[in-house]
Amino acid sequence: MIVKKFYKPRTIVFHNNLLCIPDIGMAYCFYNNNIKQISLKINKTVFLGYSHTKDPIYFNCLKCSHIGYSNTILVKSYTQLILALLTCACSLFSNIGSSIYHSCPICKTKVAYSLLIY
Repeated sequence: MIVKKFYKPRTIVFHNNLLCIPDIGMAYCFYNNNIKQISLKINKTVFLGYSHTKDPIYFNCLKCSHIGYSNTILVKSYTQLILALLTCACSLFSNIGSSIYHSCPICKTKVAYSLLIY
């Protein structure tokens, strides 16, 4: 009797770099042309800092053990409203000051967020 085993890759290609699959609760984030490894927390969203892109992160989910890219959601934030007051509502027509939330595509848990600046 022949038993077929499924192949699980040990490495990934993330922004043209060959990396190991992140451990449970870890993620890779592309920021300022560098790849950062960040630690995720249970029931708490992690602040990634100020970002220039809306790229998803590659992570290993704590709740459902999903390994892959996150879903990104662009949300208007209080920072954008404060900028709108200072710029006579001109910043409402752009994404400056918006928040980007990264969530797991399987269990829909919000994993991390960052502020978008251009």
